Order: sequence, then C-alpha cells, then structure tokens
Amino acid sequence: MRRIITRIVVFLWVLSFAALAAAELPEGRIAHYTFDDTNKDILGISDDMILENTAYVNNTLYLNGLYFSEDDYEAQATIQDFYYNEFTVHVDFLPLEGDETQTGFLTGGRNYRWIGFYFTDTDLILYLNNKAFTHTFLGVVVERNQWHKIICAFDLGEKTVVTMLDGVLLETVNLPDDFTLNVIGSPGDVTDRRFLFTNYGNGGTFLGYVDNLIVFDRALSQDEIADVNDAYAGNNIPNNGIWKSADNLLSVYLQKYLEGSAVVIATLGDGNHTVFLDPDYTDGIQVDNDLYGGGYTLNMNFSSPVEGDIMVDLPGENGLFKNLDLVFGDLP
Repeated sequence: MRRIITRIVVFLWVLSFAALAAAELPEGRIAHYTFDDTNKDILGISDDMILENTAYVNNTLYLNGLYFSEDDYEAQATIQDFYYNEFTVHVDFLPLEGDETQTGFLTGGRNYRWIGFYFTDTDLILYLNNKAFTHTFLGVVVERNQWHKIICAFDLGEKTVVTMLDGVLLETVNLPDDFTLNVIGSPGDVTDRRFLFTNYGNGGTFLGYVDNLIVFDRALSQDEIADVNDAYAGNNIPNNGIWKSADNLLSVYLQKYLEGSAVVIATLGDGNHTVFLDPDYTDGIQVDNDLYGGGYTLNMNFSSPVEGDIMVDLPGENGLFKNLDLVFGDLP
C-alpha cells in the first residue's frame, strides 16, 4: 500500500511540476500559438488569439477561406513586446484547393498590412507596405494539399528580408536604403502589431490549415533560421492520450501542457514504469534522465500526430524500441 501511495504522490507532483515547467525556448521568442485546442500563446507573453468561425482539427487551426460572408473567419494574434524594426515569424500551413483570392497565408497588420505572403501557381510573393513593395520568388511553388513551413526574418536596420520555405533558404531580399515601414509612427503603430491570415485590404483569405505561429523579437541569422526549421515539428507534434505498440505490449501515456512541456509515462503493464518530463515537446521528445533519477532515457519521434516510434529505457528493459499508434485520446 505504501508503494502505491508513494507512486500516486510522485505522479501528482509530476503533473504539477509539468504545468509550471518553462520550455527551453530559442532566445527572443515572444509568441507561440500551437492551436492544440487552444488560442493561447504557450509562452504566456502575447494575447489570446482572436478566433471566430475557425475550428481546431488534429491540433491545427482550420480556416474556411470565406470573406464577405456571415460565416467568414477571423484569426488574429496581437503580439506583445513586438517592434517593427526587426522580427522573425514562423508558421506551418497547408493550403487546400481554392481560388486565387484564398492564397494569402500570412499578413502582418490589419490596417497597414506591413508584411505578407501569398502564392500563385508558379511563384511565392512577399509584400511590404500593403504591396507598395513586392518581391517575387520566381519558380518557388507552394503545392496545395501538403504542409509547408515558412520562416521570415525582417531587419530594417540591415535593410534585408531573409526567407526560408520548407528548409530551403530563398534569395535574400535587399531593401532600398531609404526604405521604412509606413506603420512606424503612424496612428496604427501600436494597434497593428498583430499577425493575421486575412488581408483586409483586398479581401484575400486563406483556405486550409495553419499551425505553430511563432514570433521572435529579433531578426534571426541564417544559421538560427535553419535551427528553427529543424527544431519545430510543425504538424508532427503528437496528440494527447494513450499510445500502444502494435504488439500491445508497451503502453505510453502522453500529456502536453500550455507551457510547452509534456509528461510521458511508459510501462509494459507489469507494474514497472518510467516517468519523463520534456520541457519542450515542439522539437520532438528527448529526455536524458527520468523524473525518478534512475538514468532512464526516452526518445520519441512522430510521423503524424497519431503515429510514431519510441526508444525507451524501463526497469529491467533498456533500449526498448517500438512503433506506436494513438489508441485513446485526441483521435482524428
């Protein structure tokens, strides 16, 4: 009985600790919206995202592409501690089949539209100052019905815009020496510090799914952009619930928290189990030591939010490898 009570106390302590644990975040991150059934910034820095006529689907956010309709969506995030002079923004997006007005997948600012991206059948287009300045990435194709990842670092002091799409660094955009963002010092300077998925100037919308809207308060270097690209799993962040191996021998309980941490409990069903805390599940789950301090390790990788594999140490069973499927919890 004493052993059971001790385990319950330890388990409750694990859960409370996970809720308070701060994720190991890249320097300068001021917003991260995971859309894991929540509109909150997991960092607790920026405002809750305004969402209307949207839907959470498999830990992503669905946008219906509608405008000038009673069912048109609204999705905008006001970013705190944000300055226009330099910033980096990251988002995962999956465009569905739609018309040319439904291809604008990111806009900075509702009124001044100081930055944005959209695509055509053949090219990717960056615009600044409500399209007073545009740059076309010729031949950079954004395929529909598949996930993409874009990271954009804007540096007004250096007069550069550096963009990476799907792990490929695109040509650096060099801005004119006298370039500035028109929103700076304008009546909308404070209120327009937000990112959206609608261009309210031309009625452009996005039809599809978005995930992991992340904002940094500085322009990341090219190496840092590559690190962010490698670190964030995008749509491959696992869903909460109970995972099992195909042979039904290994059971894994996984619970994520808004602060970016995750608790994992692994057991073979014989009473022996191991408990792990990963402070940042967005880059996959890797833990070098279990919470009991037994030196057990964990490595989990995910091919989708409901499929993955695990390499885990358990009492009497080191280096156990299994393929896993989510069997109970946040199922599609």
